[in-house]
Amino acid sequence: MSKKSISYKGYILLEGLISLGIIGIIVGIFMSSSTFLLSKKAKATDELTLHRILYEEMKGYETYGGAMQKKIEHNGRTYSFYIHKTKDKIDKVVITDGEEQFFLEQK
Repeated sequence: MSKKSISYKGYILLEGLISLGIIGIIVGIFMSSSTFLLSKKAKATDELTLHRILYEEMKGYETYGGAMQKKIEHNGRTYSFYIHKTKDKIDKVVITDGEEQFFLEQK
């Protein structure tokens, strides 16, 4: 009978290093894309909060009247709300949180 001499030492080590490198690349891509998506989600949430507060304040103003300028506390953040009015007509409504600003203008 003939004896087969097979040496897998170097092959197994090389295969392990290649697979570890591929897994590292995949994890790196996943982490960078998830970080980007989380920052995009945070920005969208802040923008949605601005729109929601603006809507609530406008509904309150239309229903009950009130101040043309307000400071609003919501979830630990301070929002400034302004209504610009000329001749009993609302021209512009602005809401800001210090970083972002959103306004509606009537032309």
